[in-house]
Amino acid sequence: MKSFIAVLAVAMVAATGCGADTREPSAGVQRLAAASGAPELHKITVGALPITDLEQLFVADAKGFFDQEGLKVEIANFGGGAEIVPAVESGSVDIGWSNSISILQARFRGLDMRFFAGGLYQGPGHWNSALMVPDGSPIRSADQLRGRRVAVNTLGNLNELVLRAYLDRAGQKPGAAALLEVPFPDQPAALNARRVDAALPAEPFVTVAERDGARVIDPRPFTAIGAKPFVAAFFASGRWLREHPNTAAAFRRAVDRATGYWNDHPEERAEIIAHYTKVPVSLARRIAYGLPSTLVPRRDVQRLIELSHRYGLLPKPFDAGAVLAR
Repeated sequence: MKSFIAVLAVAMVAATGCGADTREPSAGVQRLAAASGAPELHKITVGALPITDLEQLFVADAKGFFDQEGLKVEIANFGGGAEIVPAVESGSVDIGWSNSISILQARFRGLDMRFFAGGLYQGPGHWNSALMVPDGSPIRSADQLRGRRVAVNTLGNLNELVLRAYLDRAGQKPGAAALLEVPFPDQPAALNARRVDAALPAEPFVTVAERDGARVIDPRPFTAIGAKPFVAAFFASGRWLREHPNTAAAFRRAVDRATGYWNDHPEERAEIIAHYTKVPVSLARRIAYGLPSTLVPRRDVQRLIELSHRYGLLPKPFDAGAVLAR
């Protein structure tokens, strides 16, 4: 793992010379907040994951909020934010959903990716990831993860940051565990077959894994990076935002409306989540959900930048304004 981080750091610095561009968003990106005309595009593709973190997207689609903004949205599922970033860069998808770390690392690779809608947090009452082990495992706590194989959905992302900080807090070296890349939907089976010693799935796959016999050893591992950590948001390239400000603004309005609807109609959550994640409604009624937000606060992104630098996922810190659109 140390060699992986070293190679990553060298590659990032080499790609950008002096590091990330820390300039504020350009005027074209800044005017997003004031955009109100008809969308430049009426059909867009959104890169997503089949997990409950995408609750705002699912609600906006299910309740017709995108249609009411003049948008036809196609949802394309990926394994993680690290896969969605190159899809957005290539133009194969217009908008993506990503954990925060993938966007921060993209900036160091010279890619102009910016969060612009639908933030998501974990926090008290909204912990929707868990550290899990197979049934019968002797592992009971973080200090027993040394040398163990731990599944994360993609390497070098938010879950790796959480595990590094988690191990550090337990008095272990941040790289003490061997991290393996296993997509969220495959983690319950990997635990059941003992291909990994532990995993850090997100819902609904925490509940799926529990149903299949796995055991939660910590329901709140994200506390290692804060009491209410910022997790992820929707993003697009700076160029796409400049060329399609009305489309981006329409998408954000629909997502913001979905955030309010999600919070006000808890009785509808299970059916919506079951439809988009393909888990039974009975299972969806038992799962935990993250805390959606209409904001992506600069201070929360800045904190993750500093933590990512501390734990070796960024070669150097930079100003959070470089990855935000307003």
